[in-house]
Amino acid sequence: MRGIDGARVMIAADLSARYPGMQQHKALQPPHRRPTPEPWCTLALCVWLVTTPVDAVQRIGDRPEAVSLLAESLIDADAADRWAFADAMLEVMIEGYDDEIRSAARDRPSTRKGQLKLQRWRAATHDLVDRLTAARLHLTEGADAVIHVDPQRQVLLFVGTQAIALSAPRPGAETEIGSRVVARYCAFNDCSILDGLAEAATRPEPGGTWAMRDGYPPAYALDDRLSCQFADLRQRFAKQQACRDLARESQMLLDTIRNAQRSGHRIAWSRLRAERRVRGSEIVLPVTQAGDYLRLPAATLGRLHDADWAGLLDWVRSAVTSEDTPLQIRYADTLLADVDD
Repeated sequence: MRGIDGARVMIAADLSARYPGMQQHKALQPPHRRPTPEPWCTLALCVWLVTTPVDAVQRIGDRPEAVSLLAESLIDADAADRWAFADAMLEVMIEGYDDEIRSAARDRPSTRKGQLKLQRWRAATHDLVDRLTAARLHLTEGADAVIHVDPQRQVLLFVGTQAIALSAPRPGAETEIGSRVVARYCAFNDCSILDGLAEAATRPEPGGTWAMRDGYPPAYALDDRLSCQFADLRQRFAKQQACRDLARESQMLLDTIRNAQRSGHRIAWSRLRAERRVRGSEIVLPVTQAGDYLRLPAATLGRLHDADWAGLLDWVRSAVTSEDTPLQIRYADTLLADVDD
C-alpha cells in the first residue's frame, strides 16, 4: 500500500491547485436530483478503468452490495486502511459530480421554471463538490476516518463531525459509483478479504408489516425497531417508503451523535430539540453549546412533527448509551409532505 503520509502530501497539493482559496465546511449535503433536460438526454458517468491483479474486484466489484461489504470489513481496520478507503470514496464522488456538472452545462430548459430549477441544482452541486473536496483535504491534514454501514446497507463516512453518505449524481447510478470505489481502493490495497465476503449473505432489509387494531390508527412497523402511525391506508406504498426512509435517517442521526460523543463533544440535547432547521433536503442541527452544527442529508427527519422529533431525540439519547428501544412515530402523515423542488 502506498505510504499514507506521501499520499496525503500529493493529494493536498492536487486539491490546492484545483480549488484555490477553498472554504472549509462542517458537513455535507447531496443536492436535489438534476432536473431532466428538455429534450431528455442521458450521460453515463465516465467509468474509471484500472488494471489490477486483484481477482476479487472482478468477481464482486459490480455487485450492488460490494462497496458495503468492503466498507463493513474496514470498520475496525487500522487507520491507514480506513484513510485509503475514505480517500477513494471521496475522490470517486467528486469525479462523479464533476462529470455531471459538465454534462449539465449543455442543458437548455425551455421554461423559466426549468431554468430556475437547473440553476438551483447547479449551485447545490457545486457546493457539494466544494465540501467533498474540503473533507478530502481534511483527511490529508490528519483527520480520522470512521466508516459505518447502517442496517439498510448505506455506507457512511465520518470525517470529524461531518457525515458523508455514499451517493451518486443520478438515480440508478449508485451501483456504478460503488463499483468505482471498490476498484479504486483495491487497485492500491489488499482486497483478498473480498473472497470470503463475496460468499457471505447480506443482511436483509428490515421486514415491514401493517398492524391494525380496533381503536388505533393503522401503523406500519419495521421489525421491532420502528412503528409509524398513519391516519388511513391511502397511499400505502408511499407511506411504507416514508417509514423506511425515516428508519435509515434516524440510524444516520444516531451514528452521527455517537461519533460526535466519541470525538469528545458534549451534546446539547435541549438545543437539538428546540433548534432544528430544515433547508431543502437537509437538516441543520446544533450539537454543542459552543456552536458546533451538523448538516445531514435527512429530508424525512426534517418533516417530522415536533412531538415526534422530541420522541426521536429521546430515543437517540437512550440508544447512544444502551440498547436500541422501539421508536413510535404518532404523526407519520407529515412524512409525506412534498419537499421543495
